[in-house]
Amino acid sequence: MPWGLGAKRRELLQAAATQFEAMNVKTAQTTKTLEKFVGTQATARAVSRSDRNELGGELKKVYVLFSDIRGFTQMTEKLKPQETVDVLNRMYAAMEEIITQGGGDINKYIGDASSPTSGGPTVTRRRPRKRCCGRPLRMQDRFEA
Repeated sequence: MPWGLGAKRRELLQAAATQFEAMNVKTAQTTKTLEKFVGTQATARAVSRSDRNELGGELKKVYVLFSDIRGFTQMTEKLKPQETVDVLNRMYAAMEEIITQGGGDINKYIGDASSPTSGGPTVTRRRPRKRCCGRPLRMQDRFEA
């Protein structure tokens, strides 16, 4: 090997393996973080299409539900900041479960508000309008629980 690389081959391979493992850990962390903000279905779709980094889209009928917590501002005035974050995290986890069960996606979270969609890019089931219309009742029931 030129420049004495033969003796360093093992060190180079070990360094490459260490960097590869660190990259895999970082990818898993990034995926988990993304899932918190856009849901698991949208994340899986983004990962599967990550080799095509182009802008664009498709014309599609999508149903959007806008929801927020009634009295949230007054509630947070009585809570510590960490308690507010805990309430939001529990609520988001429960709501995401209901939304994704019906084939929906999380479009975004804004404070205590969310705007899940049905019929969007990851739709795999039929009748997204019916699923979207039934979702608020299930969300209210879960929130009460």
